[in-house]
Amino acid sequence: MGLATMAALPVGLPLWVPMVVMGIVGLGTGSFQSLVIAIVQAEAPVRDTGAVTATVNLVRQVGATVATAIIGGVIGVGVASRLPAELDPASLTPALVHEAPAEVQATVAAIYTDVLAPVFLGLAAVYALGIVAAMLLPPGTLSAAPVAPANESAPDASRSSKESA
Repeated sequence: MGLATMAALPVGLPLWVPMVVMGIVGLGTGSFQSLVIAIVQAEAPVRDTGAVTATVNLVRQVGATVATAIIGGVIGVGVASRLPAELDPASLTPALVHEAPAEVQATVAAIYTDVLAPVFLGLAAVYALGIVAAMLLPPGTLSAAPVAPANESAPDASRSSKESA
């Protein structure tokens, strides 16, 4: 919902509005990622908990890196291809835009809105697919049973028989 809201925000809002919305997106993303780790750890054998946790983290990091590169490329190409002729994409900075005439500022703001809205909607669709996939997981509960550390073994049977004698 937060990403869809970001796609619908109009130009000219105070900066705190998208900051609050993206904060909500971050809270939801962080919560969901923690849930994924808990589910994976609950389903894996105890001896493999470290390996599956590391694998989830590796996949998450590689996915975030690749997705960031793709999204950055889409935004960069989208903005550069729509800029007015008097603005050089290679030298575009916030200071340059602030010094430009009001109509150029409005044009640049509209360009960013046009480029970012589909990106946010695409990300919202990916998140929605993740929620659907999570809902399709087989029902179950996370284990509440304590797990003995790997270096401890089961209670020694000979010890208990000596204590009872």
